[in-house]
Amino acid sequence: MKKLVPITALIVLLGAVGAFLYASSDNGVSNDVYPDRTDSTLSLPGSELGVTRRIIRLQTTNRLPDVADTEYSNGEFGKDTYRADGTLQSREVYYAGLPYMPPQVHWKATFGHDGVTYMTDFSFWRDGKVQRTGERQENGDYVTTTYFADGVTENKYEVVDAKGAAIMQRIRRANGTLEREGQQTKAKYEERIFDESGRLVSYKMREYSQGKLVEYYPNSDVARVEFDMSYSKTNAIYRAPDGSIQQKRVFTNGFMETYVYQNGAPAYFQKWSLTNPEATKPEQVRIYKLYQLGYLTAGDKLTWHVTLHVSSGNPWFLYGSEDGLAVDVSKSVRHRSFDDATGCVARESVSVGQYGEKTFEKVYTPADECVKQTWPAFFNADIPYEVPPVPVPNVEMHHP
Repeated sequence: MKKLVPITALIVLLGAVGAFLYASSDNGVSNDVYPDRTDSTLSLPGSELGVTRRIIRLQTTNRLPDVADTEYSNGEFGKDTYRADGTLQSREVYYAGLPYMPPQVHWKATFGHDGVTYMTDFSFWRDGKVQRTGERQENGDYVTTTYFADGVTENKYEVVDAKGAAIMQRIRRANGTLEREGQQTKAKYEERIFDESGRLVSYKMREYSQGKLVEYYPNSDVARVEFDMSYSKTNAIYRAPDGSIQQKRVFTNGFMETYVYQNGAPAYFQKWSLTNPEATKPEQVRIYKLYQLGYLTAGDKLTWHVTLHVSSGNPWFLYGSEDGLAVDVSKSVRHRSFDDATGCVARESVSVGQYGEKTFEKVYTPADECVKQTWPAFFNADIPYEVPPVPVPNVEMHHP
Protein backbone atom coordinates (compact mmCIF):
# COMPACT_ATOMS: atom_id res chain seq x y z
CA MET A 1 0.00 0.00 0.00
CA LYS A 2 2.89 2.38 0.67
CA LYS A 3 3.95 2.16 -2.99
CA LEU A 4 0.57 3.48 -4.17
CA VAL A 5 0.94 6.79 -2.38
CA PRO A 6 3.68 8.31 -4.54
CA ILE A 7 2.02 6.99 -7.72
CA THR A 8 -1.27 8.66 -6.83
CA ALA A 9 0.58 11.83 -5.93
CA LEU A 10 2.40 11.72 -9.25
CA ILE A 11 -0.86 11.39 -11.20
CA VAL A 12 -2.40 14.32 -9.38
CA LEU A 13 0.79 16.33 -9.88
CA LEU A 14 0.87 15.55 -13.60
CA GLY A 15 -2.78 16.57 -13.90
CA ALA A 16 -2.09 19.84 -12.13
CA VAL A 17 1.05 20.54 -14.14
CA GLY A 18 -0.69 19.62 -17.38
CA ALA A 19 -3.63 21.87 -16.60
CA PHE A 20 -1.22 24.71 -15.75
CA LEU A 21 0.85 24.26 -18.87
CA TYR A 22 -2.24 24.01 -21.08
CA ALA A 23 -3.72 27.15 -19.57
CA SER A 24 -0.37 28.94 -19.89
CA SER A 25 -0.38 28.53 -23.66
CA ASP A 26 -3.13 31.14 -23.87
CA ASN A 27 -0.70 33.68 -22.39
CA GLY A 28 1.84 33.28 -25.20
CA VAL A 29 4.48 31.37 -23.19
CA SER A 30 6.75 29.72 -25.79
CA ASN A 31 8.59 26.41 -25.89
CA ASP A 32 11.84 28.39 -25.77
CA VAL A 33 11.03 29.47 -22.23
CA TYR A 34 10.08 25.93 -21.19
CA PRO A 35 11.97 23.68 -23.61
CA ASP A 36 11.17 20.57 -21.57
CA ARG A 37 7.43 21.23 -21.59
CA THR A 38 5.28 18.07 -21.82
CA ASP A 39 3.25 17.57 -25.00
CA SER A 40 0.37 15.87 -23.13
CA THR A 41 -2.09 16.63 -20.35
CA LEU A 42 -3.73 14.16 -18.00
CA SER A 43 -7.34 14.72 -16.94
CA LEU A 44 -9.18 12.88 -14.15
CA PRO A 45 -12.87 13.82 -14.65
CA GLY A 46 -15.49 13.18 -12.02
CA SER A 47 -17.09 9.73 -11.96
CA GLU A 48 -20.50 11.25 -12.79
CA LEU A 49 -19.24 11.79 -16.35
CA GLY A 50 -18.52 8.08 -16.76
CA VAL A 51 -14.90 8.90 -17.64
CA THR A 52 -12.05 7.31 -15.71
CA ARG A 53 -9.12 9.03 -17.41
CA ARG A 54 -8.44 11.21 -20.44
CA ILE A 55 -4.96 11.90 -21.88
CA ILE A 56 -4.78 14.83 -24.30
CA ARG A 57 -1.81 15.18 -26.64
CA LEU A 58 -1.17 18.78 -27.65
CA GLN A 59 -0.23 20.27 -30.98
CA THR A 60 3.43 21.34 -31.07
CA THR A 61 2.73 24.68 -32.75
CA ASN A 62 0.01 26.19 -30.57
CA ARG A 63 -0.38 23.84 -27.58
CA LEU A 64 -4.05 23.24 -28.44
CA PRO A 65 -5.54 19.72 -28.24
CA ASP A 66 -4.51 17.38 -31.03
CA VAL A 67 -5.63 13.88 -29.99
CA ALA A 68 -7.27 12.63 -26.79
CA ASP A 69 -7.45 9.05 -25.50
CA THR A 70 -10.29 8.37 -23.06
CA GLU A 71 -11.00 5.47 -20.71
CA TYR A 72 -14.61 5.03 -19.53
CA SER A 73 -15.82 3.50 -16.29
CA ASN A 74 -17.73 0.76 -18.17
CA GLY A 75 -14.51 -0.54 -19.69
CA GLU A 76 -14.93 1.15 -23.06
CA PHE A 77 -12.29 3.45 -24.50
CA GLY A 78 -12.19 6.10 -27.18
CA LYS A 79 -10.22 8.60 -29.20
CA ASP A 80 -10.95 12.25 -30.04
CA THR A 81 -9.25 14.21 -32.81
CA TYR A 82 -9.09 18.01 -32.97
CA ARG A 83 -8.59 20.61 -35.68
CA ALA A 84 -5.71 23.06 -35.75
CA ASP A 85 -7.87 25.63 -33.93
CA GLY A 86 -8.54 23.18 -31.08
CA THR A 87 -12.18 22.40 -31.93
CA LEU A 88 -13.37 18.80 -31.74
CA GLN A 89 -13.41 17.15 -35.18
CA SER A 90 -14.28 13.51 -34.50
CA ARG A 91 -14.82 10.98 -31.73
CA GLU A 92 -14.69 7.20 -31.68
CA VAL A 93 -15.72 4.97 -28.78
CA TYR A 94 -14.86 1.25 -28.68
CA TYR A 95 -16.46 -1.61 -26.80
CA ALA A 96 -14.52 -3.04 -23.87
CA GLY A 97 -11.92 -5.34 -25.37
CA LEU A 98 -12.27 -9.10 -25.52
CA PRO A 99 -9.24 -11.41 -25.42
CA TYR A 100 -7.80 -12.23 -28.83
CA MET A 101 -10.32 -9.95 -30.58
CA PRO A 102 -9.58 -6.68 -32.39
CA PRO A 103 -11.26 -3.54 -30.97
CA GLN A 104 -14.87 -3.08 -32.11
CA VAL A 105 -16.25 0.42 -32.68
CA HIS A 106 -19.34 1.10 -30.56
CA TRP A 107 -20.00 4.67 -31.65
CA LYS A 108 -18.32 7.35 -33.75
CA ALA A 109 -19.19 10.87 -34.85
CA THR A 110 -17.90 13.91 -36.70
CA PHE A 111 -18.52 17.51 -35.65
CA GLY A 112 -18.87 20.86 -37.38
CA HIS A 113 -16.30 23.64 -37.17
CA ASP A 114 -17.76 24.78 -33.85
CA GLY A 115 -16.72 21.45 -32.34
CA VAL A 116 -20.23 20.89 -31.00
CA THR A 117 -22.68 20.41 -33.89
CA TYR A 118 -23.02 16.80 -35.02
CA MET A 119 -22.40 16.27 -38.74
CA THR A 120 -22.53 12.46 -38.75
CA ASP A 121 -22.84 9.70 -36.18
CA PHE A 122 -22.75 5.91 -36.39
CA SER A 123 -23.24 3.24 -33.76
CA PHE A 124 -22.73 -0.50 -34.06
CA TRP A 125 -23.88 -3.65 -32.33
CA ARG A 126 -21.26 -5.72 -30.54
CA ASP A 127 -20.89 -7.99 -33.58
CA GLY A 128 -20.13 -5.00 -35.82
CA LYS A 129 -23.53 -4.72 -37.49
CA VAL A 130 -24.93 -1.22 -37.91
CA GLN A 131 -27.20 -0.01 -35.09
CA ARG A 132 -27.70 3.63 -36.06
CA THR A 133 -26.67 6.17 -38.70
CA GLY A 134 -27.07 9.94 -38.64
CA GLU A 135 -26.22 12.71 -41.07
CA ARG A 136 -26.63 16.50 -41.13
CA GLN A 137 -28.40 17.83 -44.23
CA GLU A 138 -27.52 21.01 -46.14
CA ASN A 139 -30.63 22.75 -44.76
CA GLY A 140 -29.59 21.97 -41.17
CA ASP A 141 -31.95 19.03 -40.63
CA TYR A 142 -30.51 15.86 -39.10
CA VAL A 143 -31.60 12.44 -40.40
CA THR A 144 -31.14 9.30 -38.30
CA THR A 145 -31.96 5.66 -38.92
CA THR A 146 -31.78 2.93 -36.28
CA TYR A 147 -31.71 -0.77 -37.08
CA PHE A 148 -32.61 -4.03 -35.39
CA ALA A 149 -29.86 -6.46 -34.39
CA ASP A 150 -29.51 -7.80 -37.94
CA GLY A 151 -28.10 -4.40 -38.95
CA VAL A 152 -30.37 -4.28 -42.01
CA THR A 153 -34.01 -4.05 -40.90
CA GLU A 154 -35.02 -0.46 -40.18
CA ASN A 155 -36.42 0.21 -36.71
CA LYS A 156 -36.82 4.00 -36.66
CA TYR A 157 -36.28 6.71 -39.24
CA GLU A 158 -36.37 10.27 -37.92
CA VAL A 159 -35.76 13.79 -39.19
CA VAL A 160 -35.21 16.67 -36.76
CA ASP A 161 -34.55 20.31 -37.51
CA ALA A 162 -31.43 22.25 -36.56
CA LYS A 163 -32.88 22.89 -33.08
CA GLY A 164 -33.66 19.22 -32.48
CA ALA A 165 -37.44 19.43 -32.97
CA ALA A 166 -38.89 16.35 -34.70
CA ILE A 167 -40.14 16.89 -38.26
CA MET A 168 -40.78 13.34 -39.44
CA GLN A 169 -40.70 9.94 -37.78
CA ARG A 170 -41.32 6.37 -38.94
CA ILE A 171 -41.16 3.31 -36.68
CA ARG A 172 -41.22 -0.30 -37.90
CA ARG A 173 -41.50 -3.66 -36.18
CA ALA A 174 -38.82 -6.33 -36.39
CA ASN A 175 -40.84 -8.08 -39.12
CA GLY A 176 -40.69 -4.92 -41.26
CA THR A 177 -44.32 -3.84 -40.85
CA LEU A 178 -45.02 -0.17 -40.21
CA GLU A 179 -46.02 0.54 -36.60
CA ARG A 180 -46.17 4.32 -36.45
CA GLU A 181 -45.47 7.36 -38.60
CA GLY A 182 -45.70 11.06 -37.84
CA GLN A 183 -45.02 14.37 -39.53
CA GLN A 184 -44.76 17.79 -37.94
CA THR A 185 -44.43 21.37 -39.13
CA LYS A 186 -44.78 24.65 -37.24
CA ALA A 187 -48.49 24.63 -38.06
CA LYS A 188 -49.53 20.97 -38.21
CA TYR A 189 -48.83 17.57 -36.68
CA GLU A 190 -50.09 14.20 -37.93
CA GLU A 191 -49.60 10.71 -36.52
CA ARG A 192 -50.81 7.31 -37.74
CA ILE A 193 -50.54 4.04 -35.81
CA PHE A 194 -50.89 0.68 -37.57
CA ASP A 195 -51.46 -2.92 -36.50
CA GLU A 196 -49.30 -5.78 -37.77
CA SER A 197 -51.59 -6.34 -40.77
CA GLY A 198 -51.10 -2.74 -41.90
CA ARG A 199 -54.54 -1.48 -40.83
CA LEU A 200 -54.89 1.85 -39.08
CA VAL A 201 -55.32 1.69 -35.32
CA SER A 202 -55.60 5.45 -34.83
CA TYR A 203 -55.03 8.78 -36.52
CA LYS A 204 -54.20 12.07 -34.76
CA MET A 205 -53.91 15.57 -36.18
CA ARG A 206 -53.27 18.93 -34.58
CA GLU A 207 -53.27 22.23 -36.47
CA TYR A 208 -53.18 25.41 -34.40
CA SER A 209 -56.35 25.18 -32.26
CA GLN A 210 -57.88 22.44 -34.42
CA GLY A 211 -57.47 18.71 -33.81
CA LYS A 212 -58.71 15.36 -35.06
CA LEU A 213 -58.66 11.92 -33.43
CA VAL A 214 -59.87 8.74 -35.13
CA GLU A 215 -59.75 5.28 -33.53
CA TYR A 216 -60.59 2.07 -35.40
CA TYR A 217 -62.10 -1.27 -34.43
CA PRO A 218 -59.46 -4.03 -34.07
CA ASN A 219 -58.75 -5.86 -37.34
CA SER A 220 -61.14 -3.55 -39.17
CA ASP A 221 -61.11 -0.55 -41.47
CA VAL A 222 -64.16 0.88 -39.66
CA ALA A 223 -63.60 3.98 -37.52
CA ARG A 224 -65.08 3.26 -34.09
CA VAL A 225 -65.02 6.90 -33.01
CA GLU A 226 -64.05 10.14 -34.72
CA PHE A 227 -63.49 13.48 -33.00
CA ASP A 228 -63.06 16.80 -34.83
CA MET A 229 -61.94 19.22 -32.14
CA SER A 230 -61.43 22.91 -31.58
CA TYR A 231 -61.28 25.01 -28.43
CA SER A 232 -64.94 26.02 -28.83
CA LYS A 233 -66.55 22.91 -30.35
CA THR A 234 -66.03 19.18 -30.88
CA ASN A 235 -67.94 17.09 -33.42
CA ALA A 236 -68.06 13.36 -32.64
CA ILE A 237 -69.22 10.37 -34.70
CA TYR A 238 -69.71 6.91 -33.15
CA ARG A 239 -70.06 3.89 -35.44
CA ALA A 240 -71.09 0.25 -35.07
CA PRO A 241 -68.67 -2.50 -36.18
CA ASP A 242 -70.52 -2.74 -39.51
CA GLY A 243 -69.74 0.92 -40.20
CA SER A 244 -73.25 2.28 -39.64
CA ILE A 245 -73.55 5.46 -37.57
CA GLN A 246 -74.96 4.92 -34.08
CA GLN A 247 -74.87 8.51 -32.90
CA LYS A 248 -73.36 11.91 -33.53
CA ARG A 249 -72.58 14.48 -30.87
CA VAL A 250 -71.66 18.13 -30.90
CA PHE A 251 -69.92 19.45 -27.77
CA THR A 252 -69.76 23.21 -27.17
CA ASN A 253 -68.90 25.34 -24.15
CA GLY A 254 -72.50 25.29 -22.93
CA PHE A 255 -74.32 22.37 -24.60
CA MET A 256 -74.08 18.85 -25.96
CA GLU A 257 -76.22 17.86 -28.95
CA THR A 258 -76.97 14.17 -29.56
CA TYR A 259 -78.17 12.78 -32.90
CA VAL A 260 -79.33 9.20 -32.39
CA TYR A 261 -79.44 6.84 -35.37
CA GLN A 262 -81.47 3.64 -35.70
CA ASN A 263 -80.72 1.12 -38.47
CA GLY A 264 -78.26 3.61 -39.92
CA ALA A 265 -80.82 6.43 -40.30
CA PRO A 266 -81.43 9.58 -38.18
CA ALA A 267 -84.09 8.87 -35.52
CA TYR A 268 -84.25 11.38 -32.69
CA PHE A 269 -82.40 14.32 -31.15
CA GLN A 270 -81.35 15.42 -27.67
CA LYS A 271 -79.77 18.64 -26.51
CA TRP A 272 -78.18 18.79 -23.09
CA SER A 273 -77.27 21.90 -21.08
CA LEU A 274 -73.87 21.91 -19.36
CA THR A 275 -74.32 22.78 -15.69
CA ASN A 276 -70.61 23.05 -14.82
CA PRO A 277 -68.88 24.86 -17.71
CA GLU A 278 -65.79 25.32 -15.54
CA ALA A 279 -65.00 21.61 -16.10
CA THR A 280 -62.40 22.08 -18.82
CA LYS A 281 -59.74 19.60 -17.68
CA PRO A 282 -59.69 15.95 -18.82
CA GLU A 283 -60.07 14.63 -15.27
CA GLN A 284 -63.16 16.77 -14.56
CA VAL A 285 -66.60 15.23 -15.16
CA ARG A 286 -68.99 17.36 -17.21
CA ILE A 287 -72.55 17.34 -15.85
CA TYR A 288 -75.48 17.80 -18.25
CA LYS A 289 -79.25 18.22 -17.90
CA LEU A 290 -81.74 17.57 -20.69
CA TYR A 291 -82.74 20.75 -22.52
CA GLN A 292 -84.33 19.77 -25.84
CA LEU A 293 -85.84 16.72 -27.61
CA GLY A 294 -86.93 16.08 -31.17
CA TYR A 295 -87.55 13.77 -34.13
CA LEU A 296 -84.99 13.67 -36.94
CA THR A 297 -85.30 13.24 -40.68
CA ALA A 298 -82.70 12.97 -43.46
CA GLY A 299 -79.77 15.34 -43.10
CA ASP A 300 -80.19 15.45 -39.30
CA LYS A 301 -83.05 17.93 -39.71
CA LEU A 302 -85.74 18.29 -37.02
CA THR A 303 -89.40 17.60 -37.88
CA TRP A 304 -90.52 18.16 -34.28
CA HIS A 305 -88.72 19.47 -31.22
CA VAL A 306 -89.62 20.54 -27.70
CA THR A 307 -87.50 22.73 -25.44
CA LEU A 308 -87.59 21.99 -21.70
CA HIS A 309 -87.14 24.00 -18.55
CA VAL A 310 -83.79 22.72 -17.26
CA SER A 311 -84.83 23.24 -13.64
CA SER A 312 -88.14 21.34 -13.73
CA GLY A 313 -87.87 19.21 -16.86
CA ASN A 314 -91.34 20.39 -17.96
CA PRO A 315 -91.94 21.50 -21.58
CA TRP A 316 -91.31 25.16 -22.38
CA PHE A 317 -92.20 25.49 -26.06
CA LEU A 318 -92.58 23.22 -29.09
CA TYR A 319 -92.34 23.36 -32.89
CA GLY A 320 -93.76 20.53 -35.00
CA SER A 321 -94.10 20.07 -38.75
CA GLU A 322 -97.62 19.29 -39.93
CA ASP A 323 -96.52 17.93 -43.32
CA GLY A 324 -93.64 15.67 -42.25
CA LEU A 325 -90.94 17.94 -43.63
CA ALA A 326 -88.19 19.50 -41.56
CA VAL A 327 -89.47 22.40 -39.47
CA ASP A 328 -87.23 24.94 -41.21
CA VAL A 329 -88.73 24.11 -44.65
CA SER A 330 -92.25 22.98 -43.69
CA LYS A 331 -95.25 24.92 -45.06
CA SER A 332 -97.29 24.23 -41.93
CA VAL A 333 -95.76 24.37 -38.44
CA ARG A 334 -97.52 23.92 -35.09
CA HIS A 335 -96.20 25.92 -32.15
CA ARG A 336 -97.03 25.32 -28.50
CA SER A 337 -95.93 27.06 -25.31
CA PHE A 338 -96.46 25.57 -21.87
CA ASP A 339 -97.08 26.60 -18.29
CA ASP A 340 -94.00 25.65 -16.29
CA ALA A 341 -95.88 24.98 -13.07
CA THR A 342 -98.43 22.55 -14.53
CA GLY A 343 -96.82 21.42 -17.79
CA CYS A 344 -100.12 22.14 -19.59
CA VAL A 345 -100.35 23.86 -22.99
CA ALA A 346 -100.79 27.61 -22.47
CA ARG A 347 -100.86 28.79 -26.10
CA GLU A 348 -101.05 27.01 -29.45
CA SER A 349 -100.87 28.17 -33.06
CA VAL A 350 -100.29 26.92 -36.62
CA SER A 351 -98.38 29.08 -39.08
CA VAL A 352 -97.27 29.07 -42.69
CA GLY A 353 -93.67 28.07 -42.18
CA GLN A 354 -91.93 28.31 -38.85
CA TYR A 355 -92.34 32.07 -38.50
CA GLY A 356 -94.96 32.89 -41.14
CA GLU A 357 -98.58 33.99 -41.03
CA LYS A 358 -100.70 32.21 -38.43
CA THR A 359 -103.62 30.12 -39.72
CA PHE A 360 -104.76 29.02 -36.26
CA GLU A 361 -104.23 30.30 -32.72
CA LYS A 362 -105.65 29.46 -29.29
CA VAL A 363 -104.89 30.72 -25.79
CA TYR A 364 -105.78 28.25 -23.03
CA THR A 365 -107.45 29.37 -19.79
CA PRO A 366 -107.76 27.61 -16.42
CA ALA A 367 -111.24 26.56 -17.47
CA ASP A 368 -109.90 24.56 -20.42
CA GLU A 369 -108.89 20.94 -20.16
CA CYS A 370 -105.16 20.49 -19.41
CA VAL A 371 -103.39 19.35 -22.56
CA LYS A 372 -99.96 17.87 -21.98
CA GLN A 373 -97.29 16.96 -24.48
CA THR A 374 -96.02 13.38 -24.56
CA TRP A 375 -93.11 11.63 -26.27
CA PRO A 376 -91.45 8.21 -26.01
CA ALA A 377 -89.81 7.67 -22.62
CA PHE A 378 -86.52 6.57 -24.21
CA PHE A 379 -86.13 10.08 -25.62
CA ASN A 380 -85.07 11.17 -22.13
CA ALA A 381 -82.46 8.45 -21.64
CA ASP A 382 -78.77 9.36 -21.79
CA ILE A 383 -77.03 6.99 -24.20
CA PRO A 384 -73.52 5.88 -23.19
CA TYR A 385 -70.77 7.54 -25.20
CA GLU A 386 -67.01 8.04 -25.20
CA VAL A 387 -66.03 11.48 -23.96
CA PRO A 388 -63.75 13.41 -26.33
CA PRO A 389 -60.47 14.88 -25.09
CA VAL A 390 -60.94 18.22 -23.32
CA PRO A 391 -59.30 20.46 -24.34
CA VAL A 392 -57.71 19.61 -27.69
CA PRO A 393 -54.66 17.53 -26.71
CA ASN A 394 -51.10 18.43 -27.58
CA VAL A 395 -49.56 15.57 -29.52
CA GLU A 396 -45.85 14.88 -29.79
CA MET A 397 -43.56 12.54 -31.63
CA HIS A 398 -43.38 9.08 -30.07
CA HIS A 399 -40.07 8.01 -28.57
CA PRO A 400 -39.95 4.29 -27.74
